[in-house]
Amino acid sequence: MTRLNKKSTMFIYAVVLFCIAAWCSTVSAYVTRTNNDKWDNNTSATIWIDNTVSGVTLTSLESASDSWTAVPASSFVYNVTVSDSTYTYNASADDVSSIAFIDFTGVGALTNTDPAYTKIHASSGSISEVDIYFNTNVSLTNVTPTASEYHVETVALREFGYALGLLDSTTVPAVMTATILPGVMTTTLMDDDKQGVAALYPSTYTPATGSNVLSSAKIYAADLDGDGQQDIIYIDLVGNVYFTSDKSNWSKIGSNKVTQVAVGDFDDDGLENDLAAINTNQYVIWTDNATGSSVSWSKSGSNKFSQIVTADFDDDGVKDDLAGINLNQYIVWTDNATGSSVSWTKSGSNKFTSVMAADLDASGYSNDLAGINLNQYIVWTDNATGSTVSWSKSGSNKFNSFLTGNFDDGSYEDDLAGINLNQYIVWTDNATGESVSWTKSGSNKFSSVVACDFDGDGKKDDLVGLNLNQYVVWTDNATGSSVSWTRIGTNKFSSVICGDFDDADYDDSTTKADDLAAVNLNRHVLYSLRTDNQTTTKFGDWVKIDRPN
Repeated sequence: MTRLNKKSTMFIYAVVLFCIAAWCSTVSAYVTRTNNDKWDNNTSATIWIDNTVSGVTLTSLESASDSWTAVPASSFVYNVTVSDSTYTYNASADDVSSIAFIDFTGVGALTNTDPAYTKIHASSGSISEVDIYFNTNVSLTNVTPTASEYHVETVALREFGYALGLLDSTTVPAVMTATILPGVMTTTLMDDDKQGVAALYPSTYTPATGSNVLSSAKIYAADLDGDGQQDIIYIDLVGNVYFTSDKSNWSKIGSNKVTQVAVGDFDDDGLENDLAAINTNQYVIWTDNATGSSVSWSKSGSNKFSQIVTADFDDDGVKDDLAGINLNQYIVWTDNATGSSVSWTKSGSNKFTSVMAADLDASGYSNDLAGINLNQYIVWTDNATGSTVSWSKSGSNKFNSFLTGNFDDGSYEDDLAGINLNQYIVWTDNATGESVSWTKSGSNKFSSVVACDFDGDGKKDDLVGLNLNQYVVWTDNATGSSVSWTRIGTNKFSSVICGDFDDADYDDSTTKADDLAAVNLNRHVLYSLRTDNQTTTKFGDWVKIDRPN
């Protein structure tokens, strides 16, 4: 790569600043390697980080790689993770792509004043290995740099661009400019950079635009086609709904656009294969023919909602009733969601940010409600449909999110787990007791968590979550005195669910939620199947399903 003297680079940097300040438009001028070299699998690269790297430096590297992964028009994904090994400079290929911090003094052809160098091993248009070296002989920082310091994430952003096959751009502004200066901090890719990675690794996906675009893709699990194996439901950024029953091909569910779905049995056929959804106009709609050749959605009343859940308020053993949070943040419910005239009844005067239907009083029916109120406390009621509804507070902890499960191995899913304001997972098996205490599950921090059944006992007593580094981790001992979490692979994700996607150990009465599906940072769905014999828990590699077109 070209290295310029300081006088020349200061001139270029001044031009960059002038261009940005003047809101100038750019013409694509990204440059690719000879033969358009790119990774031989054409979709991703796994790079191992020296085991001495940790803390904010590690976060800076992960953020830089995530920026390239998150380009919507590109299919490329970086998997960057800490190794068990220590790496030194190696001019030859060793089949391991790595990141190391070394002193450039007297090392090969490295320039002692450069902040970093990327060594690429490529042949006949295919990149097989990259090694990224950061120079400890210059001043590196993870915070706002001084005039003499190099910002680690800024440098890494550029080096990751080299590593995927880009060279120095011939235009400004771009991260892939011919040089980088101390004192500069750039953590966002420019249009030219995004166009470059999209040209090398094009995606069939068309980025969504407009006011109704969701912040991320969403996935759910349900047996829509009634074959005894759960299917994966996918909502894209503009609200189109798809499902796959073979973990390969997607089928679109009607033409309505939605922001969330809930699974139930609205036609009372004994199968939870019907869908209710909130459309982009915030009305509830439903269908009992999600997999048919012609799918139609019916509107359930004139109320508008931010969230809905299915429940069994009439105790008939069928999840054919609905509860939801309306736009005034009250919980309302109906036991006639599919009728010709749907009315919704308000459950008390509390206001909520989230709600969940559960069996908190161990009655055998999912006819109770729990929710997070505006003060971020969890409150619950076992009389959501009564003439006078009262809500009871479950302890003094505050929460970002929560879920139900069977953590004490009893007969009912009447326990709660949640992510508190410090982002730790805590749980209780006495959510409805007079004095509710919450127990912390280990020292990991999380952005989301779901309950699963990895040991096949029919009880959702295990947990899977996304930690703050966006890795999927799991535990089958969430309530033990010493809780440890195990990471599954090096992929990063925005959401994860449990389900029975391989039909293993499935019976008609209990779904074994022992497999995983997740959405990665590039909005592809990946799945990982449990591969054990119920004596130990193991998972297969993540397998990608291309996004629906």
